Amino acid sequence: MRSLDYLNVFVADVRDGVGGRIFGVLSVLMVADLTKGTGRFNVTQGILVLVRV
Repeated sequence: MRSLDYLNVFVADVRDGVGGRIFGVLSVLMVADLTKGTGRFNVTQGILVLVRV
């Protein structure tokens, strides 16, 4: 059944997108909390993005 395959792909894609956004938002909040007052937010965020790729 082709229609069932497309539905499974769609559901998996939506779940992947939601998980990615949650990780993206939480990582920014975590870096902001850890670097508060140090002036190193951009450096730390850049390192996190580099490691994640």
